Amino acid sequence: MSPASFVDLDRRQLLSTKSFNNLFGAIGGAEAHNKAIRSKHILRYDSVGFRPIDARSFEHAGRTFFNMYQPQTITPLDGTPQMFLYHLRYLIPDKLSREHLINWLAWVVQYPDKKLMHAVLLLRKPKHPCWDCNHERQEPETGPRATFNR
Repeated sequence: MSPASFVDLDRRQLLSTKSFNNLFGAIGGAEAHNKAIRSKHILRYDSVGFRPIDARSFEHAGRTFFNMYQPQTITPLDGTPQMFLYHLRYLIPDKLSREHLINWLAWVVQYPDKKLMHAVLLLRKPKHPCWDCNHERQEPETGPRATFNR
């Protein structure tokens, strides 16, 4: 498969030359990508990047980047998301770890342009030491736990 060299501007998705030919073959034939590359009417970018601003492209260090960021249209629900909170309580019995995960998720949504200095990892401790052997698997008694480093 050839590397992605085209971008669907409306959906902000990378397209391989094969995908481009499939989409635009009716206009440009089997080698539509070659015609597009030679065209003076196709927008050109130096690379692709991600910057959480609602702009199709951005400049950095003298280069033009196509912005892969897609603004979200999240509509807050009325009330408390009880089903989600019950599920988190099931997954993460420890209250401190669960609250950390909720705060972590909220921060990621509120500040998409900033990087967190840690990741949350959900681990499951297997009951049996051999996960791939033929013994019957048993569910852990406490369920998965969220772990993080401070």
